[in-house]
Amino acid sequence: MAFKKCWAYGFNDSIKWAIQNGKQRYKCKRCGMLFCWDNEAVSDGNRFVWFYKRIMVTLYKNLVRDSGMSQSSIQRLFKRLLEDASTVPTRK
Repeated sequence: MAFKKCWAYGFNDSIKWAIQNGKQRYKCKRCGMLFCWDNEAVSDGNRFVWFYKRIMVTLYKNLVRDSGMSQSSIQRLFKRLLEDASTVPTRK
């Protein structure tokens, strides 16, 4: 049986999971990532979910631990900084 490669970690042990909107979905048995093969719209959406779960949640946990601030305070700070990001001057 040929396995589809998990795009998040490159594992070769995904399984057929379901059919949604006429597209075959797969699930990685190691990381649990759900994806459609050769479907860019779903793939891009999954990349955001993966980024948020793997990067942002870890970042928030580390900042809460190191700063002593609550996660909601850190999230508000990030939101405010990102809203002002367009006005930050670039280095030349």
